[in-house]
Amino acid sequence: MKLTRITRLKLRVFRDFAWPKDLHPFARFNLIYGWNGCGKTTLAWLLSHVERKEALNEGDVELEFDETERVKGTAFSSETLPQVRVFNRDFINSTLAQTSGIAPIYFFGKDSVEKLAQVEELKKELADIQDELRKAEAKKRSAEKDLDDFCV
Repeated sequence: MKLTRITRLKLRVFRDFAWPKDLHPFARFNLIYGWNGCGKTTLAWLLSHVERKEALNEGDVELEFDETERVKGTAFSSETLPQVRVFNRDFINSTLAQTSGIAPIYFFGKDSVEKLAQVEELKKELADIQDELRKAEAKKRSAEKDLDDFCV
């Protein structure tokens, strides 16, 4: 099963899109590019719903698969859909992270990015605890000095 074309698209910047007859159908790999505001993000968002098999809750969308079968956006969660992958900013943010420091170290994969975020959070917690420890040690030294002054 393969996505062939978008047969109906009334969503966000697309007021009433219909696939032109002279436009080739989707191929195995497709690159979508264009000017700002022309709908690239909307298309990526739409295709990410196909990727995650999530029904659309807005707009009027219908996609064609294998040049015969049509599926409405509201049925994405219940229909059999082909495997679709969307490589956009959301994909980059969820699968690639860079450490801070001199030499960049990149972590690939959603699990790695999540683990890196956990490490960063733990580093912050450690810094807070070390700060509390310094304050407690200073308070202890002050109390010991007060005790020494009192006893002498």
